[in-house]
Amino acid sequence: MAYYNANRVIKLTRRALGITQEKLSEGICEVETYSRIENGHHALRRATYQKLMEKMGRNTDRRYAICVSKDGMLLDERIEYERAFKRYDY
Repeated sequence: MAYYNANRVIKLTRRALGITQEKLSEGICEVETYSRIENGHHALRRATYQKLMEKMGRNTDRRYAICVSKDGMLLDERIEYERAFKRYDY
């Protein structure tokens, strides 16, 4: 099992969705700030994390884990994992 920091989760998700840093950061923070967040050189606030993930259509619940393949693509089973979290209280 792999553990990722929030900045790594954001970066992997953004790349998997094919979104540019400019497009994702638009309306949330400056592109330079976003780049520093993604590279781990700037502290990431919870509110900023939530805005970025919500903009990408992702769950921000602490119990949620991102599943990626070696090439960074999100697995198709993501929807099933989200349904499982809704059905059961972990």
